[in-house]
Amino acid sequence: MASYTVRVGGTGNKAASVDGDPTNVAECMPLATALGESYSPGDVLLFADTGGEYYATLTTPSAGEAGTYFYQQAYPGHSPVFNGSDVTTGWEAHATLPLVWQKTGITKEPSMIWFDDVRGTKKDNAASLTTQMDWCWVSDVAYVYSATDPDAAYTAVELAARRYCLLSTAKPYVITDGLEFKHSDWLSAYCVSGSHHNKFLNCHAHDSMVGFKLVTTADDCTFDSCITEYHTGDGFAVSGSDTVFVYRMTITNCISRENMWIEGINTGSGTGIKAFALKDSTVTKSIWNDNDQGGIRFDGGGIIGEASYWGCEYNTVSENILFENGGVGGIGGDPSQVDQIMMEFSDHNDVKFNVVYDCVDGGYNIGISRAGSCNVYGNITWGATGTSVGSIRTYFGAGGEGRTNRFVGNIVDDSYWGFSFNGSGYEYLRNNIMTGCTNLCIRWASAAVAVGYDGDYNCFHKTGDIVKIFPDAYSFSEWQTAGYDLNSIDDDPLFTDPDNRDYTFQAGSPCIGVGDKSPGEPFNEALHPSSDITTAGGMIIVDRDDY
Repeated sequence: MASYTVRVGGTGNKAASVDGDPTNVAECMPLATALGESYSPGDVLLFADTGGEYYATLTTPSAGEAGTYFYQQAYPGHSPVFNGSDVTTGWEAHATLPLVWQKTGITKEPSMIWFDDVRGTKKDNAASLTTQMDWCWVSDVAYVYSATDPDAAYTAVELAARRYCLLSTAKPYVITDGLEFKHSDWLSAYCVSGSHHNKFLNCHAHDSMVGFKLVTTADDCTFDSCITEYHTGDGFAVSGSDTVFVYRMTITNCISRENMWIEGINTGSGTGIKAFALKDSTVTKSIWNDNDQGGIRFDGGGIIGEASYWGCEYNTVSENILFENGGVGGIGGDPSQVDQIMMEFSDHNDVKFNVVYDCVDGGYNIGISRAGSCNVYGNITWGATGTSVGSIRTYFGAGGEGRTNRFVGNIVDDSYWGFSFNGSGYEYLRNNIMTGCTNLCIRWASAAVAVGYDGDYNCFHKTGDIVKIFPDAYSFSEWQTAGYDLNSIDDDPLFTDPDNRDYTFQAGSPCIGVGDKSPGEPFNEALHPSSDITTAGGMIIVDRDDY
């Protein structure tokens, strides 16, 4: 086992770079040399930032083995950057368009151009460039709008050039630690088939089309303490196939934020994570915010009642914080079809102990679409305040007999609707607290989708009608007279300080002792003292076992 130092401008060979000093070019390999060498499990490539950014793809050169990883990581105290673009100079003034500059010989259309790390605005043609940092590409020529010569106006005009900042092909048991990836033409970091048991630690991916991506047989991969942001696509992407899942991925302690859907650059993207055919995986203790097409989206396609095609199953989404995701795109371009957490064509998933608030422009906090047998429990949601929206919903045929979605121990506050059901019925609701719902606590789109409701031991807190099976509305007493929620209550739960998100109960709360103490597995964990949580620096506090 040995450590080898790599830097931009290095002149050394492999032997000279052992424990090399990054300030001495003779003791460091250049990247091209480093990637052409062979290594053993346990070896470490240390990337220094001394010579500047690496304008090249880091193609993982070696694999580890079970119990002994191969490492590619930052030299201690350094912040190496792998840049997928090319710095482009030699701009010439356009012959007829004022303040438009051109660069010929750009044979591939870039997905983006950056001006001193600021993303430009893509336009259709040179005549449409009217604002600083507008750009376009037509027939092997790149055009930019600039009040002065771009070579003088900017330190660097960078055109996305390489599809990857990091590419790992059939390289298992690799740890990538402390590296930054930006400005690729497609993916910041890509684990292709066979790159299983890869770990990404303390990495930062930003300003590409997609951050981190896994595909089939890139199983057992982990992302811990990574940041992925400002992509014109998804922060994380997982793509199994119609026959092969990606298995046992873990995302923990990560941040995925401000990933965008931009017309003309991408389609159907802009989520914190979008996954197809993902199984037995965990997404936990991470923050997801301001992603245009939702925070966490497990997706697929198929026929209701049959095995999901490209669906995700037997995954756990737990203890995450999500806010202000959604508002752009959606099914048929409708932003109301964008939820902060969405399970679509994705059965047998657990969504638990998450804090989800302030969904955007008609979406919901948690949505189950065309999916069944999902368990949604112990979540705290608020801020679904737009007209005809709610905190938690099913729709487009979700659920149904034999595929019941179960909702247990959730707190829904400050929403237009608490729960909205437009699926195939058979919803199971236990131990939920619905307060601050301005229109309804539970709403069904029709009697046909209300079939098979099994709800009890819930707390409703609302004046007037609490439930509607469209078009018929029910007060709490009318609802119980109809035979539903016979052990539920309609009362103020007396939270300690809900305005400051302290959802513990005051002494004398009518909710204490009301809940079903044996809701069955996996929901029993929502009743145990060990499920008490304090998240986001003490902002949200809850003690569920008192209910």
